[in-house]
Amino acid sequence: MEANDSNSLLQAGITFLRTFMQENISGPPLNLPRTNAENLSLDGEDVITYILGSENLSNARDIFINQFSSIEPLQDSYLWRARYAFLHQQILTHQVESLKSLSLSSYEKALSHDFPPSEKALLLVEYSRCLLYYLQYEQSEQALLQAQELAGLSFNLTGKLGVRTKFQTFKTAQLVLETRSSEEITNVAAEAPVSIKLDEDCPLHETPQLDQPSLENCSIADQIILLAWVNYFFKTKPKDELQTEIIASYLDKILEKPLNWLVYSEALLYRSKNQFESYKHKERSALQIQTLLDQFSDESPDVVERLSYVFSLNYPLRHWLKVELGEMFMKLGAPMSAFQEFETVEMWEDAVECLIMSNYSGKAEKLANERLSIHKTPRMLCALGDISRNLECYLEAWEISNHRYTRSQRSLARISFDEGNFEKAIEHYKLALEINPLYANCWFTLGCAQMKLQKWEDAALSFRKLVHVDGTIAEGWNNLAASYIQMEKYEEAFTAMYHGVKYDRMNWKMWENLLILSIQVRKISQTIESIRSLLRLNQTRNIDEKVFVALNWYSNETQRWQEVEKVYSEVVNKISINGRSWKCYADFVEMYQGINEDFSIERVLNLRLKACRAVLGTPSWEKDSNLCSDLILFGTELAECYKRVNENMKIEGRLFIENIKKKFEEKLEKEVEFPNF
Repeated sequence: MEANDSNSLLQAGITFLRTFMQENISGPPLNLPRTNAENLSLDGEDVITYILGSENLSNARDIFINQFSSIEPLQDSYLWRARYAFLHQQILTHQVESLKSLSLSSYEKALSHDFPPSEKALLLVEYSRCLLYYLQYEQSEQALLQAQELAGLSFNLTGKLGVRTKFQTFKTAQLVLETRSSEEITNVAAEAPVSIKLDEDCPLHETPQLDQPSLENCSIADQIILLAWVNYFFKTKPKDELQTEIIASYLDKILEKPLNWLVYSEALLYRSKNQFESYKHKERSALQIQTLLDQFSDESPDVVERLSYVFSLNYPLRHWLKVELGEMFMKLGAPMSAFQEFETVEMWEDAVECLIMSNYSGKAEKLANERLSIHKTPRMLCALGDISRNLECYLEAWEISNHRYTRSQRSLARISFDEGNFEKAIEHYKLALEINPLYANCWFTLGCAQMKLQKWEDAALSFRKLVHVDGTIAEGWNNLAASYIQMEKYEEAFTAMYHGVKYDRMNWKMWENLLILSIQVRKISQTIESIRSLLRLNQTRNIDEKVFVALNWYSNETQRWQEVEKVYSEVVNKISINGRSWKCYADFVEMYQGINEDFSIERVLNLRLKACRAVLGTPSWEKDSNLCSDLILFGTELAECYKRVNENMKIEGRLFIENIKKKFEEKLEKEVEFPNF
């Protein structure tokens, strides 16, 4: 094919993609016809229903897949192939492996070419967004950091005095994002979408009113990178009050000045999602999204303005924006309003759920049967199965889809699991996951079913698949470690558990398991980290002499005695330990006596006294043979220790030892002997 023909083919593919995005993401609408898009379904995942001009995406697929060899030599070919694959993914109901590998590999090849720094920064933002969609969190963060460096953008969170409410009489520190750009910024304000204001009766200001407002401006590229960080925070950080404030500070910075219609629209969308949990902002959040949907049809601004940065942004298809609005209505307690939104995008399963929530179960079943009478689809059959709990609906959905509609098998698997039929659940999950393996929750439940049947190797494989799909599921790592323990693969179990606690640092049980495994495989750093985490969480039941014996052994092997000494101090200051633990502490200090002036024989003596007193302070110790044996051992070690101190201390020691002998004689009518000193 001639070079001109190759270039024309590439330009045709680009036009198809831009046309599809204008009709379904940015607007203004082209009023393209709605056609059957079932040919775009892939790996058992349906195409969303509310899309227009799907033939444009089909034509783009033909160019970037079937005819790609004709345009492959062109520099931008892999970039546009990646964009096609990621756009195709967004019209499916769930991630699929084939598009994941195609989009990520194509982005990597595209980024291997030379681009100007500012252009490459935005391409890295695109790549980061794709990685984040497929749950590749660490790689996504690295791509964003690279983009930020190339763009010359730096920023930090700080506090500035100001007020948040209209009636506030004193000023407090407000969280503010400060930005610095390496280039001079000369952007001109652009037309902005409508930003819904708070109700006049609301006591809050739109943004904190500061004594010293920030004077730094952001470029469009800076705003896009900040939005990418906001998207990253939404996907990777726990939703709490602090995180809400951090995200708000980023969005306040972006919303200071509109530089692009779609960039500003995305900032407004994120503001709605971020503030929705606040009861003062709930209604404004839903109204803002409704306004964004309405403004899609506005003639101004033109399509060039709207599409300029569409690939670098995370602005959703109209279908998903309507779903977002419907979910907000559900949370606001307005299921019938949500029903209208779900009905518009033909998400019948969600629409049926809204009817059930509104106590219209009869209408829900009637709707499902009506839809099936019009066109019998696997999706609607599964919705009817959810209402009626009729397993035949799921089986029929599987059959009419030619064994490709995985939703039916997932539903059957869940029902079997809930009924305790784990063999059947495993069978259904395997059928579903063979077609589309990117369902993390399915791998998790499959692994749990295999654990129930003590199929440890199979369970370990399932949990490995799970953490490959989504490595942030702490329970998946925990169960993987449990499977390895049953297989006596302790090194692998330790590695899995260590990964798991990164994603659930408040789970004391996982820290306890990590402590046990760290001792098992002799990892001192992780042992110490586990002890400190358990102390922080006030969960210390497994911090006992076995832990201290291991610490003593580690310190002897690694000579990290100062670090171990600090751990001992933290433990005894936080919890009450038993006699054996005091003995371990004394052994440790005696081991390093002379290395440090704090490690003296007097300190050893004091710790051995505490070991004896811990036993004597235990109610009815004389009835416990183990405690009696411990007291004899501790007393013997204490007597040996008294041999090395001055005469005044020996006098006190003799009195203490005689007291121990007397207690044995009185309580047990038994004579014991200790070394003389």
